[in-house]
Amino acid sequence: MKIPKKKIVGISFISFLFGVFLGGFTLEYIFEKAKPIVKSALKGQSYIDPSRKKELDALWAQKIVNGGYILHLRHAMREKFSGSVTAHDAIELINEDDARETDYYRAVCLTERGILDSKVIGKTFNLANINVSYVVSSPSCRARETAIYAFNRIDQIEPSILHRTAQMKSQHISLGNKFRKVIDDIAIKKGSNIVISGHGGTLSYDLKNGVGLIDIDETDQIDNRLETGIVVIEKKNGKYIARHKFNSISEITNNLLELPVESNRLNKFLFKPGDNYNPKNINRGLIYDKPG
Repeated sequence: MKIPKKKIVGISFISFLFGVFLGGFTLEYIFEKAKPIVKSALKGQSYIDPSRKKELDALWAQKIVNGGYILHLRHAMREKFSGSVTAHDAIELINEDDARETDYYRAVCLTERGILDSKVIGKTFNLANINVSYVVSSPSCRARETAIYAFNRIDQIEPSILHRTAQMKSQHISLGNKFRKVIDDIAIKKGSNIVISGHGGTLSYDLKNGVGLIDIDETDQIDNRLETGIVVIEKKNGKYIARHKFNSISEITNNLLELPVESNRLNKFLFKPGDNYNPKNINRGLIYDKPG
């Protein structure tokens, strides 16, 4: 069941007044603190206190290690074809193109950095022991390549995961309902997670339309995340609850990968006069690894 906007506004405002009553703050302080709460509530969104964001990142990073969640992953970096990308995405799907082999691949596929960032997702999951039982992907080249480079697998391709801005508005409801049905049919396994390799501009549209995967949204601006950002979704009593939003993979890495304080193996990087240092890829900036 979706939470009505009026109810969110009421709960947010009552909670805020209770805090004011206990704290006895100045009117100026009250006004500044109230603005983001009321603004989020009027949009039907939850408000997350920025001071708690790091605490919640640490909590939910550990929870996904334990498994049992659906992770909605926004693909890694593509080149910014802001004026025409939705047209290319639509053509790619209608023609069933392997976009990497077309002349418009730069519009819809990963950049060099996107490939590297996707690999970082996979390395983070491996090092942190975050298990993945199933990967369902949008048919878009960048979503597919993100899944391939991160998890070395795609178990299912699903058109309804494609961002709504590439689809006719008249189809948003039916595609949102299809998205829900697809995820309903995938079993969540104990100790592991389902990954949806998708886009921004999907979950928020479906929420506004009252369809799609999410029944209850506990995040703040669910689709406002960087590339590689992840929304953690829990299925509970037949309902899907968006529990937490990581803005990028770094917010998981920084909470799960403990760095060594000391390591003798790093002595291999010692350098003395007369040693040679001539990296082969310095003039290219980034290593490009074209999908095979």
